Amino acid sequence: AYWPDLTQYPPTSFNWIKITDNPPKEDLCGSHRLPYNVLIRLNKTDANATVQEVADDTWTWAHNMNMESPPGVSRCVDAFEIGNEPNLSMQGAYSGPVNPERYADQLCAAYTAVKNTDPGFIVVSAGLAPTGGISDTTVAMETETFMRRMLNRIRDTHAGDAGACFDVLGYHNYGFRTGYATDPNSADCPAGMCFRGAERI
Repeated sequence: AYWPDLTQYPPTSFNWIKITDNPPKEDLCGSHRLPYNVLIRLNKTDANATVQEVADDTWTWAHNMNMESPPGVSRCVDAFEIGNEPNLSMQGAYSGPVNPERYADQLCAAYTAVKNTDPGFIVVSAGLAPTGGISDTTVAMETETFMRRMLNRIRDTHAGDAGACFDVLGYHNYGFRTGYATDPNSADCPAGMCFRGAERI
């Protein structure tokens, strides 16, 4: 695989880049280390994976991304996002029945695997999809409902600390068809489904 010469493109003001596939480690390390802060999304976390499988896969990635850099650079990436849109059942999201408690357990296992490898890595929970949900919550669950159940599960299994299994809460603040500045509590932003819906989260 070949990464383009990204130095010709100015970085964002935050100097971060996100990688959503899982390329071979050789494409991210050594001379291929990208000139930005790198967030890589790990895609193992879904309805078809056990907690142990998520832990094992994440451990492997964390070790690979910590060992192959040239001297003076300790990490090939800076952060891991654990899954994608787990409040949706579609392929590429949770890929099966939505279950916030199951995702929370997977997230916690991944967090432990990463931090046991290198506490300096940042762990981001999967970006939640802004959605009002549907009656069958195993297909699509309203964002705040999913988030509260996920946080309750982490709190109940980690001595009351709802934030024990991530450093950053992931959320996809899509704007949909409302204005950029639409009030997230207005009728024009149902269930927080507008850009400023992030404020509700």
